[in-house]
Amino acid sequence: MTLFTRLTELFRSQARVTTRGCMLVNATAELAARDPGVRAAAARYRDDLRASFSAALTHAAVLGEIDADVVQARAELLASTLMGVWLAVRIDPQDAGVLCETIAGEVASWRRTSIAQGHVAGA
Repeated sequence: MTLFTRLTELFRSQARVTTRGCMLVNATAELAARDPGVRAAAARYRDDLRASFSAALTHAAVLGEIDADVVQARAELLASTLMGVWLAVRIDPQDAGVLCETIAGEVASWRRTSIAQGHVAGA
């Protein structure tokens, strides 16, 4: 959630910089269909994002903050979403900031109700 909140701040404060997007995502959009090297680099980037999101979500599941059975699906969703955000920012940084706020809100809603309300079972 913090990642997308920080991106919102970045997109709103550094619009001239962020319209460039992510170099790897830009190269993927332009070249991956015809360049196996770019396609392979993009797949590694995607897989690294998935692994990072999976690790963070697994940690949250171990702490009892989220359900463990959806970690992998959500990690895949977040990786793809982040790559899409980097394309969206090239179109309109302010709109991409709103998108990131929406994503952060959705991620926050994944928390178990008792955790989200500040109550831990048995406490």
